[in-house]
Amino acid sequence: MFRRTRLAVIGFIGMAVLQGCVSKIQLKDNLEFTEKDQKIQAIVGVYMDDATKDYVIEKKLMKFMLGKGLSENAEDSLGKVFLSVKVVDNSASAKSGIVKIAILSFGQKTEMKIPMTVFQDHVFNVEVACEIKDQSGNVIWKGSGFGTSTKNTSASFFLGGWVYKPTVRGGVKEAMEDALDNLNEEILKNKELIAR
Repeated sequence: MFRRTRLAVIGFIGMAVLQGCVSKIQLKDNLEFTEKDQKIQAIVGVYMDDATKDYVIEKKLMKFMLGKGLSENAEDSLGKVFLSVKVVDNSASAKSGIVKIAILSFGQKTEMKIPMTVFQDHVFNVEVACEIKDQSGNVIWKGSGFGTSTKNTSASFFLGGWVYKPTVRGGVKEAMEDALDNLNEEILKNKELIAR
């Protein structure tokens, strides 16, 4: 029992030291999305409000810049299932050729589970909600995509923050990619309804 407590204390101190060096967790690389055999033949505008674009989760002195990651990758992601995608400034945009508006936001399942020590699994959950409207502003479809990733960061206790931060970033990246890929799957399941 004493050994476990001592290990937990050591792990907590190690985590505190590492976290003192870690600030922003950003998705620096472009995310990768699954290619689809077919696309919905529509030009779609993608919109995110400021709250979504600026969405940040703060945990254990880390800032997970999820909104920035979503806004930088949403166009590429939806481009796998629609003929063409353009970023728009408002949810009622009438840019040339746009026939649908996809409004993205983060769902309630989005959370970063960061434990007390580096010896425990870190779990990253991302849910991206989507509402698609027609040219008249009517909601024609609602759905979401969920992604999760679990990472073990115990090696960072011995090797330092230069291992910890990339491991954490990798977990967030995987969860975001899965969430957007799964959203695309849901969109394609409802393609007849969305293509009307």
